Amino acid sequence: MFIHRTLSLSLLGCLALLAACGGVDRDRRGEAGADGAVTSERDAAVEGDGGRPSFAALDALLREKVASGSISGYAVQIFDGDDTLLFQSQAGVCRSPQSSCPSGSQPFTTELVTGVASSSKWVTSTVLLAAIDERVAAGRIASVAAGLDATVGATLSTTCSASALGRGAAVTLRQLLSFTSGLLPDHPCVGNESFSMQQCACRILADSAAVEVAGPTAGTAARNAQPPGTAFKYGPAAHVVAAAMLEVATGESYGALFQRLVRGPTGLSATYQDRTNIAGSMRASVSDYARFVRAIYHSGAPGGLLSAAALAEQERSQFAPGIVRLSQLQPGLEYGLNTWRWCYRSTSAERLLAFGRTPEAFRPEDLLGIQDPSCAEIHQQGHGGKGGYQPFVDRRRGFYGVFAMREPSEGGGDQYSYSELSLTAVVRLYAGLAVEELRRR
Repeated sequence: MFIHRTLSLSLLGCLALLAACGGVDRDRRGEAGADGAVTSERDAAVEGDGGRPSFAALDALLREKVASGSISGYAVQIFDGDDTLLFQSQAGVCRSPQSSCPSGSQPFTTELVTGVASSSKWVTSTVLLAAIDERVAAGRIASVAAGLDATVGATLSTTCSASALGRGAAVTLRQLLSFTSGLLPDHPCVGNESFSMQQCACRILADSAAVEVAGPTAGTAARNAQPPGTAFKYGPAAHVVAAAMLEVATGESYGALFQRLVRGPTGLSATYQDRTNIAGSMRASVSDYARFVRAIYHSGAPGGLLSAAALAEQERSQFAPGIVRLSQLQPGLEYGLNTWRWCYRSTSAERLLAFGRTPEAFRPEDLLGIQDPSCAEIHQQGHGGKGGYQPFVDRRRGFYGVFAMREPSEGGGDQYSYSELSLTAVVRLYAGLAVEELRRR
């Protein structure tokens, strides 16, 4: 059923070698201490041995960040390609002043339900791609690409008035899911429960038509609409229009599509806090969101969540030549269909640990020195959320995971702060080195 069985670690090997083994069944777990972390004797023994990466060293780094007050708390799970839990660690409390944390500064664990912020977007694009897959299989559309290239005008012409559509009629579903539609990035109806998805979509289109500008750099990115396909502009409004298109095309609500195509098949218990804010209001625990990441990791094979064609579209860069980046959330990186495309250059475990301990000693360019935005083959993909939520898959090294912290974001507007980008990058990049070390033993 599944692909990418690159690690193929046996259960016995897991218990003997891995930094933290866990899962639903007791037989697949290591012996956890009171703090919720597990490190094997062998992994602990090689920590710092010649600079060889280990999950024990990553655990120590993260706990050090909590002990020093750099972050309030975190939780993380890393799995191999056979879905064995390689590493689990958790410490501190969840006390972001934003709505992402429960009240009362609760202990941060892998089971604590928090807001996942923009990591909601990865789930949303998957719901829409799964709906397209279903329509292709039923013969209603010719291909996944054809479904993504459907226009707003062709789909919502009977839902929204012609004057409301304006130049937005030429916008495609592909552009909506890659934030290259040029529409207003945000709108007051997003998250307003008095609006249905389709009503909000028509309002977004109408208000975008009223403030259209001639070129991608004219006007103000947040307050003006640019020509479709000319600029990358990040915001939740595009998802409302995309969901409205699928509602009209399928005759089902977005909520029903989410339940039937993603939530049910993966066993997710995650929910959206706001009906129309499907770009940023999902709430889930680390272990729950990991069920979704697992389904993405195994997509592309028969029985997977997405077809190979849909997965390829989700992962590949959707930036046309000459695209103007009016949003620079993660500078220099390419964007797929609600996924960031990460590629990495060779780096040492010591450098990553130093980077994680003292990010202020590095320049933002140093992070891009580790991440290679020019690569042709994707190495990792995922979608971060402000405050430090980071789910990802790494098919090159054969693992996936979810790292979560819920810190006040230092980034202004739609920007991620350098500190949250640095620690989340260190976790997913260092985990890759630790996985490779496990395979060598």
